[in-house]
Amino acid sequence: MLLKRTPGMVWQLVGLFALSGVLSLYSIALARYTHSPAAMWLTNGALIGWLIRKPLRETWPLLLAGFLGYFAARAFEGEPFLPSLTLGLINLLETLMVTLAIRRHFPAITQETHFPELARIAIISATAACGLAALAVALIKHVWPELAFWV
Repeated sequence: MLLKRTPGMVWQLVGLFALSGVLSLYSIALARYTHSPAAMWLTNGALIGWLIRKPLRETWPLLLAGFLGYFAARAFEGEPFLPSLTLGLINLLETLMVTLAIRRHFPAITQETHFPELARIAIISATAACGLAALAVALIKHVWPELAFWV
């Protein structure tokens, strides 16, 4: 198991859980204050930044820790279970798509990395992932329009 081979991974998981939870709480609180949808770009950006610097075998546990931090923040704010789970999974897939696109073009981030090219790949993949996530939410809302929690 990964945690037996790398005990320091436990602290990374705890740290990413906490980071994701705090950033999600901030985004949710800001959304409630401004009466707008929660913008998760801050949380996603932190997760992506963490994930692209780690070996591929560590990606899944870190993604799960980030998802659980987001989910715990939504639960702490009293959000309903099903929308939190659904939106969290869509958000997780969005983060994964951007991370994989960056990793495909830049397997390792080093001093020699061409950062304007990295930014271009990140922006294009984030735009595509955001569009797909929005379509997924719209499809769910279309299939189950009577569910009041989508409003």
